[in-house]
Amino acid sequence: MALVLPRVPVKGIWGSTSFATQARCLYYLTVNLNLLKLVRMLPFFSTFISGLGELVGRWLQEDLLNVKIDALSDGLVIFETGTSSHDVGKIRYLNNCFVLISKYGSTQLITDVSAAVGFLLRDKGIGGKLRQLGAIKGGSFKVIFSSENRTVSVDRDLLARLERLISGETGLRPVRFGAGREFWLITRHDGIVLFGLRITPLKKKTEEGELRLELANILCHLSGPGKSDVFLDPFCGSGSIFLERISSFPYKMAFAFDNNVEKIKILEKKVSWTKEKIKIRVGNALGLFDIEAGSVDKIITDPPWGHFQAVEDVDEFYRRMAKEFSRVLKSGGIAVILVAREIELDRFISEFKLLEKYQILVSGKKASIFKFLRA
Repeated sequence: MALVLPRVPVKGIWGSTSFATQARCLYYLTVNLNLLKLVRMLPFFSTFISGLGELVGRWLQEDLLNVKIDALSDGLVIFETGTSSHDVGKIRYLNNCFVLISKYGSTQLITDVSAAVGFLLRDKGIGGKLRQLGAIKGGSFKVIFSSENRTVSVDRDLLARLERLISGETGLRPVRFGAGREFWLITRHDGIVLFGLRITPLKKKTEEGELRLELANILCHLSGPGKSDVFLDPFCGSGSIFLERISSFPYKMAFAFDNNVEKIKILEKKVSWTKEKIKIRVGNALGLFDIEAGSVDKIITDPPWGHFQAVEDVDEFYRRMAKEFSRVLKSGGIAVILVAREIELDRFISEFKLLEKYQILVSGKKASIFKFLRA
């Protein structure tokens, strides 16, 4: 951070400068030096939806202060930033985020969780790293072990030794339930072992067929949301995308449609906290008669994939959908659409330009994210 001071003549220490000028100089020094103390680079690591490394890397550079990405691989990013851990933990397009305490595996291939715990216990520098975290007096913690995105258990003796180490260095007490903090030890297929303090708030469990919060956020974020947007989700279902758009991003007007009456009723209850600038309707996305032609800036949606919903002719369904999207979107408008991977949506949309495409997994099933520009 550059230290910007007022231009003053120098004569001795203060010379003939006025008292007011000296006071201003002291003020600038105090403010800037305090800011320098606050901007301390902290190490973090986070998991995210596989296939979206390009997006995550780009957004972290845009959203964080003085960010330095140390490693970016499939579903994992390790980085440093001057942004506070509180704010990093609130990033909604990341699955789980941690303050990085230790990283192992650059020279040793460690894939077994018990072996990773032993390696951690032998680390002479781990105590100092734990002490740097600070502690909440009377606070509690638990240790969670993860291997290949699955939580696993370890030998009780190893767990007890690790708990004593953490407790002794931080002043926190180990508990099995209701812990105030979570320390995670994660092993990956590439032999990397990560030990960190989880800073992501607990997320509510998703219902069947409901998109995870981080995926809904990614779809909204990818559209380039703005405060003048008229936004539409014509297949709103349980409302994951719609709710994320109106709660986390600015907009001018938001529309949600679905042909399932019960889902619309449930969504209306979920948005009881606001009635401003939103319209929720029972309707057919292939005939959006309530929406004027060329009136929508952004469409963000997750239409039926044809696997689980009754869609007789998938190709015809998507052709009609594309025609209706083309009608309601403004020239220069954006459509972000999540579909099954084998649905090559670009075949059906002649009046759109494909800007970006990403292949991901949704609940273990192959999927694609398309971002189109209305020509």
